[in-house]
Amino acid sequence: MVVRDGTYAATRLRWLAYPAVLAGVFLALFGAGARVWWVWAPAAGLLAAAFALVVSAASQRTAKTIAYGTVTVVAAAPPPAAAAMAVGRCEMTVMIDAPGVFPVVLPIRDPRTPVDRWPTAGDVLPARIHQQDPRRLHILWDRVPLADARQ
Repeated sequence: MVVRDGTYAATRLRWLAYPAVLAGVFLALFGAGARVWWVWAPAAGLLAAAFALVVSAASQRTAKTIAYGTVTVVAAAPPPAAAAMAVGRCEMTVMIDAPGVFPVVLPIRDPRTPVDRWPTAGDVLPARIHQQDPRRLHILWDRVPLADARQ
């Protein structure tokens, strides 16, 4: 599943908003300086349209291109020795497999890896991956079976 990107559309909307703001401010200042009240209506309309474009661009810019896929663990550090720890920092090398993302092998560090779900080489883990920057991935640990069940 891929969540579509809104950054390109957001950039276009912002570039449309800039001239609308300039024209609206120009007309508003012209109407105030010339004391022509009817010029204020188009100025207000342009400023309202520019505001709507900026709000729309901001809402689309927050949309990320995220792909849900899997990562295959190539190598992983051993689990922490302290048995009382619930989570630990795991350094591992993974190969990404997600729609819209080229298969790439990356070293990653996950600071909150559950010890009872600690990965080993060869494990396939579900992940949420940013398509423009595959290094920004998040392993979905709640969907990973316990280590005892995987063996």
